[in-house]
Amino acid sequence: MSEYKAVPILPGFTSIEDEGVRFFLFEGENEALLVDTGFGRGDLKAFLSTLTDKPVTTVVLTHADGDHSGGCAQFEDAVFRMHPAEYGFFSADNAALAERMRPAWEGDEICIGEYRLRVVHIPGHTPGSIALLDEEHRFLLGGDTVQSGIVFMFGTGRSLHAFLHSIEKLETVADRFDIVYASHRALEVPTDILPEQAQAARDILDGKIPGREPEGPFPCKLYERGRVRFYYQ
Repeated sequence: MSEYKAVPILPGFTSIEDEGVRFFLFEGENEALLVDTGFGRGDLKAFLSTLTDKPVTTVVLTHADGDHSGGCAQFEDAVFRMHPAEYGFFSADNAALAERMRPAWEGDEICIGEYRLRVVHIPGHTPGSIALLDEEHRFLLGGDTVQSGIVFMFGTGRSLHAFLHSIEKLETVADRFDIVYASHRALEVPTDILPEQAQAARDILDGKIPGREPEGPFPCKLYERGRVRFYYQ
């Protein structure tokens, strides 16, 4: 049974910790929105009822990996927004919800309460990974792409070349946010990690960083450069 923990960030904006992953609750006047749903091992819907009396009408997925979409089945009446490149992966595990999928395209704005979350498509970790940028409140939700933990870059659909281009893309708008809220490890990640991520990806692709055995049973190597770590093959 998952033990959820709520961490308030700003009014109407809460981080929810779920044993190694986190996701985010936004509360509006009459409805609530979730960004990701964690593993789905606990009664998330019941936990959210202790935080808000507003129904969750929209779930936005930064990507469809199981530790981000595992709780979606608990919100069968919600609309599920994600980049269409994630549709196949999501519907494979959530066939009953497939008809409720709606696109989250580059530049779309998803509004809830006082927050305006603009979709930034950042493929690499997965083909349809997205970040969500709130320019007024100057934060970015970075999903698994921008974080202080190990970024998984092995397996079907992962691309370090695409990841590099996505980080370079985020660097061009980094003057619009002051903090990144990440899905793993530290909640707050400073924006100056972006150039470090980009350089680490370049160095790996150029063969300048040696890989070593991973810290788990993964079919890949661990690559490290400063604060940045990748599982990559």
